[in-house]
Amino acid sequence: MMSLKSGLLAESTWALDTITVLLHDDSSVASFELRQLPGLLEVLVEYFRRCLIEVFGVLEEYEVGDPGQRALCGLESGHQLWQLGGGNTTEHIQTHFESKRECSAAESGGNARAGQAPPSGSSSAVLEDEPRRRDETPLCLTHDWQDSLAKRCICVSNIIRSLSFVPGNDTEMCKHAGLLLILGKLLLLHHEHPERKQAALSSEREELEQDQGLSCSQEEWWRDCLQALRENTLVTLANISGQLDLSPLPESLCLPILDGLLHWAVCPSAEAQDPFPALGSNAVLSPQSLVLEALSKLSTRDANVDLILAAPPISRLETLYSTLLRFLRDRKSAVCREMAVVLLASLAQGHSLAARAIALQERSIGDLLGFLEDSLAAARCQQSQAGLVHEQNAPCEPASVDMMRRAARALLALAEVDESRSQFTLHESRLLDISVSPAVDSLVSQVICEVLFLIARP
Repeated sequence: MMSLKSGLLAESTWALDTITVLLHDDSSVASFELRQLPGLLEVLVEYFRRCLIEVFGVLEEYEVGDPGQRALCGLESGHQLWQLGGGNTTEHIQTHFESKRECSAAESGGNARAGQAPPSGSSSAVLEDEPRRRDETPLCLTHDWQDSLAKRCICVSNIIRSLSFVPGNDTEMCKHAGLLLILGKLLLLHHEHPERKQAALSSEREELEQDQGLSCSQEEWWRDCLQALRENTLVTLANISGQLDLSPLPESLCLPILDGLLHWAVCPSAEAQDPFPALGSNAVLSPQSLVLEALSKLSTRDANVDLILAAPPISRLETLYSTLLRFLRDRKSAVCREMAVVLLASLAQGHSLAARAIALQERSIGDLLGFLEDSLAAARCQQSQAGLVHEQNAPCEPASVDMMRRAARALLALAEVDESRSQFTLHESRLLDISVSPAVDSLVSQVICEVLFLIARP
């Protein structure tokens, strides 16, 4: 701890390396409970903020004594700065050997020029599916200080990610405003979808590509670093979201987290839907799956559901509903399917407008019924060995009783929408079969009977 607080390069490097090794050791990782290590998370956040300041040029205004604090809603005291995620100055922390004079010229061009991407959907213009990104050149050269700074930043990020896996640390990490500020900032940092324009002539397109095709070593040397930081950010948020209550947080902390999670949930880009490149070709973990986990955990709190439904723009919620139903249809990914059920049920029960929007989505009622039917079929397969022959397409493991209850409650919320009655009538026989199935839970059967009662009313 003292080595980190000193800010000296050799001392802090030894401390960070030691923590990294201990966190990867199964015999010592359990000793990293943040409740028993007061001050550790604070000093790690300070190192993280220092690295982000030097790499991307962000968050400097959240440090004590910085002139940029005047832009933070007119802060009147240091206590307000801490509530917004700020902290002490980190100028004493050394991050690389090169002096400021040697790399100041490179920093002026390498730090965040574009800054934070604007809030998603802030314009009515049609946006490109893929985010803006410069083409990679055949030879991408970086300075030594850039390489060491990026590695230091990723090292601190890896430590925070590892700490989020330790039981009990999620509660402590959710209380740290500085950490939440950084996580919210990294979600959409330099992720911006350009406005879709009319197709240009081939000559104009070539000129545009020549103008924009700058070397990543000159402008975006931090691109690989940012990709690793984003992965760690999403994993950390997915781990702590079960204990995260956004309602008491100030808007400057709450909105970036919600906006970032919702954007990645509906982002059509390959970056959002494909597995992380660092995980290898056989990986299945993608930004969208991690965001789905985070949102499903957040939705277990009613206050968080209200904030999700209130996050602008409304059109993004429509896209979210269709995305969740797409996950619900995918039988190959049982985990994502169940998380989609959790989120759909929470949103449908959160507000009647959300229930109406979900009910009007194509096949929404049939997809929820299909989830219940697949679960019952899997349960019958487990009860009868002969059933395996007749129902080979059923999932290997049935969904838990809790998941089935959530799906049933989602159907009940949709049944309360008058516009959905005609759709429910088409599936009345399926509802009857589920309600009388001997494998169904009694509470699930009770909710389905309530659905049948609602759709039968004149």
